[in-house]
Amino acid sequence: MKFKQVRMRKILKKFKTATVSIYMLLNPTTLKPFYVGVTKHTLDHRLRQHLTDAKSTKSYNIKKAKNQYIKQLIENGNPPTIVLIQVVPINEAKVLERKYYDELIRMNYVLLNSPDAFCYSGNNGWGKI
Repeated sequence: MKFKQVRMRKILKKFKTATVSIYMLLNPTTLKPFYVGVTKHTLDHRLRQHLTDAKSTKSYNIKKAKNQYIKQLIENGNPPTIVLIQVVPINEAKVLERKYYDELIRMNYVLLNSPDAFCYSGNNGWGKI
């Protein structure tokens, strides 16, 4: 029993001290943010994941406005840029991610991880989902 308690304390200590990165994706042409996220990986790794998801043919990925937007940027020869906002303790990540998200919305940026995101629909261009 004592072994389990010691192991659990180590796990909890590691969880409390682990950090993650809050980041945003920018349109490289306009430098406007269009997505805020959190990752435990390097920013390069997370950007590669976003690029891979955007190129995916899986229906789940195709329907996401963020992926459609990234795919369009790639097709125009301007893949998105990833920018670090802040490195934070993992247990504070969701609250702080939401804080940055809300702040960017207040600044009138359209973030594609929002419920009122825009979606590309072929010849009709970008429109609300």
